[in-house]
Amino acid sequence: MSFKATKDMDIGLKYTAIGRDEVDAMPIFTTDGQLSIAPITVLQDDKHLYPSYMSGNVVRSEVLIAHPELRPVLESLNHTITDQEMAKMNYAVETEHQLPADVAHKFLVERNLI
Repeated sequence: MSFKATKDMDIGLKYTAIGRDEVDAMPIFTTDGQLSIAPITVLQDDKHLYPSYMSGNVVRSEVLIAHPELRPVLESLNHTITDQEMAKMNYAVETEHQLPADVAHKFLVERNLI
């Protein structure tokens, strides 16, 4: 790709800049809180330029040995949060200043995970 000009800026400023037509394109994280309300189009990374940032659980083996009941609970969380849902939760924390524990608890209750 070739652009007339490029700029480095904080992620929070990127969304302001695109909203003011100061930039035409920008790299983003698909879980950015501001993305959940931004009137922009996210292009597919069909060339796989960016690595996947899917989250997962990391647990020490000795913890699972001592508490085998944790394995199915943690595995039940696999593939339960989409990028869009994570972006909305990030927005609630970053912009609406909700507590992360409250946002997570609400999500888990809505999903009948607790």
